[in-house]
Amino acid sequence: MFYIWVVVGYLALLFAVAISKMRSVKTQEDFMVAGRKTPMLMLVGTLICTWIGSGSLFGSAGLGFRTGFSALWFSAGAWVGIAIVYFLAHRVRRLAEFTVSDILEKRYNKWARLLGTLTVIVAYLTIAGYQFRGGGRLLYLLTGMDPVVGAAISCVVTILFTMIAGLVSIIAVDVFNGIVMTLGVIIGVPLLLSAVGGWQQVQMLPADHFTVFGTNDAVWALGIFLPTFFLLMGESSMYQKFFAAENERGER
Repeated sequence: MFYIWVVVGYLALLFAVAISKMRSVKTQEDFMVAGRKTPMLMLVGTLICTWIGSGSLFGSAGLGFRTGFSALWFSAGAWVGIAIVYFLAHRVRRLAEFTVSDILEKRYNKWARLLGTLTVIVAYLTIAGYQFRGGGRLLYLLTGMDPVVGAAISCVVTILFTMIAGLVSIIAVDVFNGIVMTLGVIIGVPLLLSAVGGWQQVQMLPADHFTVFGTNDAVWALGIFLPTFFLLMGESSMYQKFFAAENERGER
């Protein structure tokens, strides 16, 4: 019962923040890119939350459990993507658009916009789908609720929350969520090590858990590297938050 009240209280906090931000949303620019005046530290918090979710905390953690350090190839795609985006972000921001599709049309033509839109729809149906499944799985672990029902609740809550105040509310809550996730990992890793008996227990894992490719090969590594790399390079919400920065320096 305690966990249920924690979840309910957390959702109530999210909606309270979102509703409080409604007054600051007066234009499409406010709704889509937070008025293009987000400070650097708030961008850090919201970008953490953009990239770290159920895919990271459940998916890649499970992959690491099964394969060992070779699972870092999954994250490496994002690291390389971040390095490239660092040099592109300020140029993208100067276009002063709202979405990736807008950028494609401005840089190329309407057909590029159409192709980009279709790609984003297909990609985000998949991404949103596993995020909602992750939410349903979490509710199942906490309450025993049917994961399908939990996923539906996660979907409805996300839609309502986003509709209230757009990116303004999302950024405000993401800062809090980013702090919670960061502290959770910092606190959780030592507790996990303690629970399994310390680092010496980790060292007793199979030898392949400490190799570059584990029991796989370079093709497998490329197969888990490229999805996160291309996702970050074309992540609509990442670029949307770049557009929300108050200046180029803060954005980079």
